[in-house]
Amino acid sequence: MKKIFEWLRKDRNLFWVILLTSFLLLLMFRKNNLITWMGAAFEIGEQNRELRNLEKNIDALDKGIEQMNSSADAAEEYARENLGFCAKDEDVYIVED
Repeated sequence: MKKIFEWLRKDRNLFWVILLTSFLLLLMFRKNNLITWMGAAFEIGEQNRELRNLEKNIDALDKGIEQMNSSADAAEEYARENLGFCAKDEDVYIVED
């Protein structure tokens, strides 16, 4: 045991290099390794951004629904402009830009 401690005192840098290398190899080549964690963290970040965008879209759609429910004129205007609806006795002309 005394020889081991003497070796550690003499070659302390070599010991730390071997220990650090072993630790890094352990982290790199296991199933649950550092690279997997980093990939998972990146994926979570991407999904959180997508979730925020979807929540904004849901809020915008909710506001649109509230506007449609607020008056019949708003619903009629939306149907005419976006869905191409018209009354029975109307002629519709579609002008493309």
